[in-house]
Amino acid sequence: MLASVCLLMAELIYFKRKQISKIMVKQLSQIADQFDCSIDEFEIGKDIIVGMDKTKIMMFVVKRRINEFESYHINLSESKGCRVLGHGTKTVKKNKEEKQIERLDLEFESKDPCVKKQTINFYDFDETTSLNGELELIRKWGKIAKEAIKNLKNNSTINLILNESIH
Repeated sequence: MLASVCLLMAELIYFKRKQISKIMVKQLSQIADQFDCSIDEFEIGKDIIVGMDKTKIMMFVVKRRINEFESYHINLSESKGCRVLGHGTKTVKKNKEEKQIERLDLEFESKDPCVKKQTINFYDFDETTSLNGELELIRKWGKIAKEAIKNLKNNSTINLILNESIH
């Protein structure tokens, strides 16, 4: 009897998780559609989904917060930089230093100095007490964003050099 109840609970959790994932994928697709973009690559975390249109160099994020979804879009061609921000505390227990991650954010800086930095929260200890793949996810997508911005800078420099040599 107890095994049946445990199995039923596990199935309910699995189906609820699958339902939330479907909603997040749909939300991501809808945001991309608003910008006439398509999602070429995406990855789903526990409470977050990140995707990218590689042609238009746009990144899209949907973050689940309790019973609502927050959505973000970042035009990487308008970004000067991207960095992963980790906030936390250090404690010492039995002569051993332990780090507790409290927040993980991905921050984008615009090329336009009048536009404030855009920060996307991937993990918050106050909402979820344990990391569930967010660290790997933010590192991966931070690297993807940095590479895209770097490639855009290199292409701009090449185009500028080519245009100057033509004239």
